[in-house]
Amino acid sequence: AGLGGGLGSGEARLLRTLLAGPQPDGAQLQLALPSALVAGPLLAEGRLRAIAERSGSRLELGAEYSPPPTQLLTITGSMLGNSMAILYIQELMQQLGVLT
Repeated sequence: AGLGGGLGSGEARLLRTLLAGPQPDGAQLQLALPSALVAGPLLAEGRLRAIAERSGSRLELGAEYSPPPTQLLTITGSMLGNSMAILYIQELMQQLGVLT
């Protein structure tokens, strides 16, 4: 592909590699979310599964802590997928008034 053209196969492969990070699904981060958010909108309403499907990352619930009541959420996938999962969770929290 020239300067004005689209991405060639080598450029597309390089872009995918850069977006994926050191390992295709090796990026991981953990969040402590309010337990009410996890039990209600994320689990009961099926949004946790929807976020995993939309982002391509794996979302797993972990230990619960208090006070305040929180639950650990581990997000594993590509850096881009994990970023998208965080974005979806932030949007949900903002819609519910958890974030101001």
